[in-house]
Amino acid sequence: MKNFIEKLQAKPYETRVKILWSSVLVTGVILVAIFVFNLKNTVSNIDSKDLIKLNPDTKTSPLTSTAYVLVERVERSSSLLKVYFNYNNPNDDILNVSKLSDIILNVENDNLIAQKITDRQGNIFVQKILSHTQNFGILYFPATTAKNGTLILDQMFMEKTPSDIFQQTLELNLEELSKATNVRN
Repeated sequence: MKNFIEKLQAKPYETRVKILWSSVLVTGVILVAIFVFNLKNTVSNIDSKDLIKLNPDTKTSPLTSTAYVLVERVERSSSLLKVYFNYNNPNDDILNVSKLSDIILNVENDNLIAQKITDRQGNIFVQKILSHTQNFGILYFPATTAKNGTLILDQMFMEKTPSDIFQQTLELNLEELSKATNVRN
């Protein structure tokens, strides 16, 4: 090997440059060939049945047994229904919260989509709840006169297992939750 390198160093500059570019070209062709064969193998092993879902409208996330969300109270006005809630993540993993479009309040067989979600200071609510933490927020829905409702928080998942999507449903007594609570000192 040492003799080969010495012979290469003894050659003129132009010859060494030609040898360099030739070896780069050959190495590139080999890498492209490996990439193409691996791509062909990957594409041939794809199961085409799972590529297209027949019912993309239906969300069938399994219900979680852990209570991540708790509704504390609601405020009603002529134009809005504010739902005060808190997320509590007791796990060692990061909880990814539902997007705004995945939060539904079902009242009297009518689905109300959340209009806005903020923290208690009016800032944008966090997207991830860190392990062993609690975050407080407000959900804004269109006004309703219903007495009861079901709050559905869908498409939640843990950071380490993003394919395990789940939902939480909460049965709400809107009349009881809108009553003023006693303030403690």
